[in-house]
Amino acid sequence: IPWSDAVLPDQRVARVEANANFLNRSTGIYENDNQLAQYSISQTTVRLASGMNVGLLGQARLGWQENWRKAELETGSPTLPQQSETYGGWFAALDFDQTDRIYFPTSGWSTSLKYFDTPAKGFSKLDAGASAYLPIGEWVIASRLSYQGSPIGKLPSYDLGQLGGMLNMTPFAVGQLKGDDMSYGSIRAERIIGRLPLGLRGDLRLGAALETAKVGRPFTETTLKGWIPAAAVYLGGETPFGPIYLGYGYSNAGTTGGYSNFYLFLGTP
Repeated sequence: IPWSDAVLPDQRVARVEANANFLNRSTGIYENDNQLAQYSISQTTVRLASGMNVGLLGQARLGWQENWRKAELETGSPTLPQQSETYGGWFAALDFDQTDRIYFPTSGWSTSLKYFDTPAKGFSKLDAGASAYLPIGEWVIASRLSYQGSPIGKLPSYDLGQLGGMLNMTPFAVGQLKGDDMSYGSIRAERIIGRLPLGLRGDLRLGAALETAKVGRPFTETTLKGWIPAAAVYLGGETPFGPIYLGYGYSNAGTTGGYSNFYLFLGTP
């Protein structure tokens, strides 16, 4: 039951939202850039929340969330226990967006915050992020900060924070960095070099990014200490199926000769 559009966004009227989602994905367990195992993770989440629009900034929500998570080994050594976990708790969320486009903004800012607390399991989880975009001629300067961690207790193996993937520590595979107390920051410069061909839409951009991350309590890649440096170059644009990126990332972190990845990525990083 989505938020109703019958009320103008600047009217502070409380609303009720109920939703459910299911996700099945594969995730790798890495150490020293070697994949030790691959797991199939299935996640079902049901939420019931009350919320309201905050002026023209965005939305605020408060509610209850139930989670069902299951991990099964696909290949490799059993690093994670094959487990099923059911747990619930209350959550609060803020989502503000003042950018001029959904994908590839040229100006504005956005921020999101979600706090989840499950007394039965003895931990909480904070996901926070902020982005800003500034146009300078044919260039767009962008920055992003994020944090994933547990203010109460420690994140368990079935609900870890993770980094890795296009413009999310690009040199690493998706989810290669897993752990608790995870901080991330990046700054990007994107040159608008044209428009996408007929049938597509949006800017075609050539970009470069400097990224860094720190994992306070790592579960994977445990030899990486302190702030991890990274750099990336990419070509990006918007298609009818969402944004697409062709990119390369490199990090000289660790003692294995560095980390690197090529990406052909369709979706939102």
